Order: sequence, then structure tokens, then C-alpha cells
Amino acid sequence: RIGGRNNQDAVQYRQTPDGFVAVVADGCSGGRYSEVGAWLGASTLTAALYEQITDSQVIDWQRAERTVLSQVDVVARGLAETYDEAIEKFFLFTIVAVVVSSDRVEVYACGDGFVVINGQHIALGPYPGNQPPYLSYQLIPKIVQMNAEEVRLHEVWSSDESLVDHLMIGSDGLDDMVRCEQLQRPGLDVFVGPVSQFWESDRYFGGNPELVNRELKLIGRDWPHHNPVPGLLGDDTTLIVARRTPDTEGDEHDTH
Repeated sequence: RIGGRNNQDAVQYRQTPDGFVAVVADGCSGGRYSEVGAWLGASTLTAALYEQITDSQVIDWQRAERTVLSQVDVVARGLAETYDEAIEKFFLFTIVAVVVSSDRVEVYACGDGFVVINGQHIALGPYPGNQPPYLSYQLIPKIVQMNAEEVRLHEVWSSDESLVDHLMIGSDGLDDMVRCEQLQRPGLDVFVGPVSQFWESDRYFGGNPELVNRELKLIGRDWPHHNPVPGLLGDDTTLIVARRTPDTEGDEHDTH
């Protein structure tokens, strides 16, 4: 929101008895109010996944997807727009989601975003014409003709929980940070640094929830003073990181 514009990213996180559920959604930049859809999608998907994992420890991603689309459908029909216009203005968003349970880690996505597992960057996109698929395209098939499998949540990664040391999910704004890691932060004699800082540095896990947000603002802000420099993040940038930390009773995950 530094530039006075709505942030079209949304993030949701819920702790479970044995792990957590986390979702990052990124509203389509061409949608006038797509931050609404991003928030609704992230919130609804997180609640659906949380309910499943606390009830049975088994995730049915297709059922969770249907829950999101059902909620989008209900809200879209209540707006003072035609149905197709409502979807295109409010409800086009990408999704990256992770569920960590007592024995599994599952990452699913629809559209672009950013995923790192144990230091390995898993690319989501790019897509032709910079036009990623959106989950809500399923609701307007006559307007947008895309392969049915492209506009669904698909598996990005899954493994035994014990094999994951750290993970990151985020919006595609993190791509800019990767490209600029050797540059200085605007107005500061400090390098941007690699994204690995967010899981390697203990200071991000010290209990200050605003520290990551502060760091991203320092990288993305325009510096208008002496020797003006534009911000280095050209898009909204949101991330969630978790890492394994030793505990007296076994391993657990720190998350921010």
C-alpha cells in the first residue's frame, strides 16, 4: 500500500494440532477489485483445508476447491454486476497453498506464484502473454476457453513431513526480489540479499510479526531524496516461511 493503491495479495494462516495450513492468493492486476477475490479465496480455502485436516488428517483438494468456487459463486450473484463482469472484476486470483500435517507436506497451486522447498525453487509459470490461469475461470467457461486442468488446483509438491527442513510459498512478486538480490536497497547501503535470508536468519523467527513486512517495504519503496532510486519490487510481494527447529520433545516448525 506504499503507493496508495490496494494490495491485491492476500495471505491466511491457521495452526493445527500437528502442523499448519497457509495460503497466499494474488489478485489479477487487470481486475479492478481483485483484492476482494484474493481475500475471499485465501480465507475460504484456508478454512476448508483446516476443517479437513482437523477432522480426518486427509486432504481432499478437489473438495476444498469446490468450496472456494461455491463461495465465489454466491457472492458474485449478489453483486450489482452481470455474473461474468463480477467474476472478471472481483474474483480472478492465483492460489498457492500448503498443508503440513503430522506426517505429510502438500503444496498445491493454480496460476503463478513462488515455492521453495529445502532450497529448491519450483517455478510456477511463466504463462504465455503473462496470463496465468485462475480458479474462477471455471465459473465463466463461455468467456474464457482454457484447458480444464489448467484452471484447477494441482499438486506442486508432496512428501513425508520428515523430509522437509524449510519451505516458502509466496506471490510472484518474489521473482523481482530474486532478480535484484545483488542490488542495494533504495536509499540504504545494504544489499537486497537472497530470499534464503527469510528461513536462514533467526531474527525473522524472534516473535516480531512485522519484521518481514518491514524488510519488504525497504526493498520495494521508492527513495525520493538525494540520488533518487525507484523501488525494486514491481509487484505486490507476500510470503510465508516455515522451518524445522529442534524441540525438547522432537522437531517442530517455526513459521512467519
